[in-house]
Amino acid sequence: MIFKELKGYVIEDPIKVATEMSRQLIPQCDHLIALAHLTPSEVESLAKRIPEISIMIGGQDRSFVFPKKIGHSLVVQTDAFGLRVGKLNLGLVKRTSEFVDILPRSLLQKNIEEIQRKMENPQYVKEIEKLKEIQKQFYEQLKKMPNIESKNTFENYLPLMHPKMESDKEIEKPIDSSRDQLKRPLP
Repeated sequence: MIFKELKGYVIEDPIKVATEMSRQLIPQCDHLIALAHLTPSEVESLAKRIPEISIMIGGQDRSFVFPKKIGHSLVVQTDAFGLRVGKLNLGLVKRTSEFVDILPRSLLQKNIEEIQRKMENPQYVKEIEKLKEIQKQFYEQLKKMPNIESKNTFENYLPLMHPKMESDKEIEKPIDSSRDQLKRPLP
């Protein structure tokens, strides 16, 4: 039911509208990103009908979706009511549709750096051989990671929210700068 207050609005088939819009936008851009408040089956249908969509961020069915490929599209979604907040870091390359998840690579690199810090700390001098062996194993795992050259990359974070969780400083910056431009305060 459409409320009487919404006079002048027309609700159209989202796949039809997305198809028309994508035809107009494709010549002008390298990647299309769709914010898709659709059911999972509608998201899948949209991905199959419009393979030029690089990324679809879903949101209607209230469940989180680990990044998955549907056709050429990378599909992500977080769950409802702010239980988790999704953060998707992207590295996009012109004229390519292949995506590689680099989160495991990033986490492995952080482990290597942590081992290196410990090896440089005199407090761990007795464990240096064990640390070198662990570091060697990490480097071996890093060599087995997929090649990311000339490919789109992504890291998807879905942190579970809780009242004592610290704010993400990277996300706070644009919010704070936008607050100054609004005529009303943000909650």
